[in-house]
Amino acid sequence: MDPSYDLGLKVKAAVGSIFANMTGFDTECLRLPGMLKDAGLADVEAEGGCKHTHGGSPSVESMALLLEQLRGALEGAGLLTAEEVDQAIAEGRVDSGRWGYSPLIVAAWGRKPSA
Repeated sequence: MDPSYDLGLKVKAAVGSIFANMTGFDTECLRLPGMLKDAGLADVEAEGGCKHTHGGSPSVESMALLLEQLRGALEGAGLLTAEEVDQAIAEGRVDSGRWGYSPLIVAAWGRKPSA
């Protein structure tokens, strides 16, 4: 397998771990519909989506900026080395012809039941 692909998977998992520690939620928010139902909402529904991205694109640049902001936390937690962060940022800013997917974004909703 392509080593930079492996690094991409490691980076996604590391960022997900940091977000989970910061928020108390898993990054994919797969529990969100159940939480709304447990809170007493009716007709709970959810949908999710992700963006197809490629190196050098604005959405990948936003990930590079996020990595720069999270660098201390990622390295401090031992999830990524400084070299891995640098490599991921550099590779993301170059259009290598590879495509990937952004993290899953989940929206969920429900309504307050009638009395």
